[in-house]
Amino acid sequence: MTELVSTILEMLDSGADASAWLPLLAEEATFESLKLRSTGAPAVADWLGSSKLGELNWSHQAKGGRELFFGEPEDRFARRAMVLSLGIDGGRLISSVLHQNRVRAPQQAGALVMDDELRTRLDNALAEGHPISIAYVDDKNRPVLSLRGSIKTYDEGSLAVWIRNAEGGLVSSIAKNPHVALLYRDEDSKATFRMQGRAAITIDEDARSKVFEAAPEVERAHDFARLGVAAIIELDFVEGYHGLSPDGPIRPIRLSRTTCNAA
Repeated sequence: MTELVSTILEMLDSGADASAWLPLLAEEATFESLKLRSTGAPAVADWLGSSKLGELNWSHQAKGGRELFFGEPEDRFARRAMVLSLGIDGGRLISSVLHQNRVRAPQQAGALVMDDELRTRLDNALAEGHPISIAYVDDKNRPVLSLRGSIKTYDEGSLAVWIRNAEGGLVSSIAKNPHVALLYRDEDSKATFRMQGRAAITIDEDARSKVFEAAPEVERAHDFARLGVAAIIELDFVEGYHGLSPDGPIRPIRLSRTTCNAA
């Protein structure tokens, strides 16, 4: 480990201010992250000195001609972790800083109970322009992806979908293999949720009516005669977050049914 790398580690651990970073930066040093780009030693020093880097524990690894510094929070359940990739000019000065957040999955999964915020997102998915994708395996064991506008929450641990084509591939496939996966993505807020569960067609008339009536009007309009079928998806695993910020995922969740090994 060079003297410069040792100095950088000490400054990261101590949360050094901009004035301390400035002498280590090349005059035309650059900084780049997901939403920020800047050039010049003062601008780069300002970021390094104002980002609360001292709140993390830092380690170092040389890779691909760059110096990588990994920042991990003291609390193993915290989400704020990052990596800084530094270019060193002639081994003397920092010429470039690349920053990215590291997504750290929560270490424990909570009970599979969807809260109101998540249920509202899923129930309004189609209306807000974010139809949910469902994946299943067809009769030839090939994965199939399909967008389904009628997916709604059924209760705090289940989803439901009205399938207009009762003879279609989704219906026949889940009869043989009930395991499905689903994906919700809001590109505006970056909210993302992936789900796994087991689907089953219900013949209970009350349940059929509940699922059909909960479907968006545009979906119901395609099946006035109610010739389709209702499927209930008992969720086994839900993981995701309600958006992304400069510090990482917003309100991340990880839910698991205790009898399932999906997590």
